[in-house]
Amino acid sequence: MLALTDHDTFAGLAAATSATSEVEIVPGIEISCRLDDAEVHLLDLFVDPLLSRHDSTAELSPP
Repeated sequence: MLALTDHDTFAGLAAATSATSEVEIVPGIEISCRLDDAEVHLLDLFVDPLLSRHDSTAELSPP
């Protein structure tokens, strides 16, 4: 099992899954975020890229 988490994109997923049938590829994404003045990276694993909407310009506010 191997997780593929590109920065802010699913672009490498198709190539990784077609490159091997011997290793299970776990689809994921690494989302770049800001927390106060720090850059942080959020990992999201087992994502269905066909059902996911990823907007790299989205801004979230704390509750």
